[in-house]
Amino acid sequence: MPKSRKTNIYKSLFLSIEKSRKLIKERFNHIFLRSDINITFDQWLILVEISESRGTNQKSIAAYLCKEVASISRILDKLQNKNLIIRKPNPENQREINLFLTHEGLELIEKIEGFDSREIKTLFSSIYEQELNLIVDVLKRVNDKT
Repeated sequence: MPKSRKTNIYKSLFLSIEKSRKLIKERFNHIFLRSDINITFDQWLILVEISESRGTNQKSIAAYLCKEVASISRILDKLQNKNLIIRKPNPENQREINLFLTHEGLELIEKIEGFDSREIKTLFSSIYEQELNLIVDVLKRVNDKT
């Protein structure tokens, strides 16, 4: 395969992944806005991670979501101001702060869980489950190389 054609395949892949990421993020932001839920897609991802990993810290969230710690810190400040999370010192390491959902945060996660699965199914309705699994497997292999 000529080098320029191979480069075009990579470029097409990069652009497709970026466009898909952006469209999914925009779609969820629109859903949240339409549903009168005052959070963003990134805030939702962080709330879900805190919900699933109670007592996690911002460094772990940043690594998991592949984001800068400073960016996660700003989002956590916003979530705390909305009374959706609380920060508590780790009893074993006072310099580390553990993150937990508040009652309001738990209620919000429960509210979103109902419609996010419907929206995800709609978003990916033209793709067979086998194809989705293949996409996930391929992207995992790419991520494991870095």
